[in-house]
Amino acid sequence: MGYTLKVLSNKEFERLPYKRVHESLGLANPKNNTAYVRYSAVPELNKYLISHELDHLVEKTPTDEFEGIRYKEMGGFLRAAAPIAGSLLGNALVPGIGGTLGGAA
Repeated sequence: MGYTLKVLSNKEFERLPYKRVHESLGLANPKNNTAYVRYSAVPELNKYLISHELDHLVEKTPTDEFEGIRYKEMGGFLRAAAPIAGSLLGNALVPGIGGTLGGAA
C-alpha cells in the first residue's frame, strides 16, 4: 500500500474538488491514499502540514473528517499560531513586549 503526497501552489490547491478546500491548509483522502498540502513560504509550516496530512492517512480512528475527507482547517491552526506569531512580532518590533502581545493574541 503506497501513499501519495502533493504539495500544491495556492492556485492548484484551490482547484481541488473537495468541499472544505478553501478553508484548509491541507487535506487527506484515505480512499485513494493521497494527501494534499497548500504550499507556504515557511519551511517549518510545510513540514508540519506534510506530517499532519500523512498522519491522517495512517490513523486508525479518523479525526478532522468531513464526508470521508480529513482536513487541516486554517481557523484552528491560526488560533493556535496567533500567540506564537504575536510573541515573535512583538520581540522583533519592541524587545521585551513579545510575551504581552502573544498573550493578547
